Amino acid sequence: KPNGNSSSFLLTGFPGLEAAHRWISTPFFFIYFSVLLGNSTLLLLIKEDHNLHEPMYYFLAMLAATDLGLTLTTMPTVLRVLWLDHREIGKVACFSQAYFIHSLAFVESGVLLAMAYDRFIAIHNPLRYTSILTNNQVLKIGLGVLMRGFVSVIPPILPLYFFPYCHSHSFFVSSQGSTMWSNISAAPFLLTGFPGLEIFHPWISISFFVVYVSILLGNGTLLFLIREDHTLHQPMYYFLALLAATDLGVTLTTMPTVLGVLWFDHRAISQGACYFQAYLIHSLSIVESGVLLVMAYDRFIAICSPLRYTSILTNAKVVKIGLGVLMRGFILIVPIIITLSGFPYCRSHVLSHAFCLHQDVIKLACADITFNRLYPIVLVSLTGFLDSVLILISYILILNTVMGIASGKEQAKALNTCVSHISCV
Repeated sequence: KPNGNSSSFLLTGFPGLEAAHRWISTPFFFIYFSVLLGNSTLLLLIKEDHNLHEPMYYFLAMLAATDLGLTLTTMPTVLRVLWLDHREIGKVACFSQAYFIHSLAFVESGVLLAMAYDRFIAIHNPLRYTSILTNNQVLKIGLGVLMRGFVSVIPPILPLYFFPYCHSHSFFVSSQGSTMWSNISAAPFLLTGFPGLEIFHPWISISFFVVYVSILLGNGTLLFLIREDHTLHQPMYYFLALLAATDLGVTLTTMPTVLGVLWFDHRAISQGACYFQAYLIHSLSIVESGVLLVMAYDRFIAICSPLRYTSILTNAKVVKIGLGVLMRGFILIVPIIITLSGFPYCRSHVLSHAFCLHQDVIKLACADITFNRLYPIVLVSLTGFLDSVLILISYILILNTVMGIASGKEQAKALNTCVSHISCV
């Protein structure tokens, strides 16, 4: 099957770690369960509590449903490979899965845009809010977002069914191509843009540049406002500023090389620069996860212990928490980056992205990479997975406290303070 034009493809788990698949599946299963439980609970609350029957919560419910859809589309095949080593997937099932994954990604982007529009109307036109965002208007926006997502993806997915597939049918990320540097260990790596679409790179770069400027402008403005407005000098906004700074860091780390490839076809990146970029990307990802966790902790204290909020989250405590989050992110990544820099690279030096990631570089190493395969799994389990579980627990406790409030308006007011954090998560 792998070399013929058969009716099925083969999925791949963690090559070389098949014996540990059962253990690796544990964090995936808990993430699966947490996403199902968290989003289902949110949908149930919005459905049952009439105080939440407002446009903002309708869009939040749509975001939760989209997240559920993505999880139900991807995780069953992941767990099937890890638990049962059931790697085969029919062509129709594969194309359907790809269709839903990409469609729901478009829908999620549209829902976030609709949520931004909702907040824009609520703040800039508060007196006209209810007349602009009527139930009919919300329904039309929702249907428009769904149609955009599910229709836009049809053109690239439909032809897939008719293509002949004469190469390997196993799915894994690989880089093809050779260069004059392929067998020289100390040679620079080569970044990749959009293979086969090089002629369109200048046009493709426009959207990336707009996103780049938007992130810089948006997060820069947010940081400036929090710094200048003394009424925002509170723990919640300090953590929000840390999240904005982290987002800026990730953007400034990745987008210059992406635009360098798209604008100037500048693909070469020295090994030292590549390791440093990978270090910053992965470190900032862990920092971001930690910031989301402390934001959940902040909301937990504010809602569950409001009278003790200022005494618990003092400025000194906030500084310590912030430093702890930063140290955790920037220290835990050091081991795999150090080992990465010590490996020989005798294969192709072509990477599969326009920026350096540990999982891309490690595939090119000509050495025993067992540690660099196992350590990231343990690290993700102890950071991203554990953070997600703690965030889920904090919101279960928050919801339990909110449901105990007698006044419906007070319930809605308490939940309103959590909306921005839930959207980020």
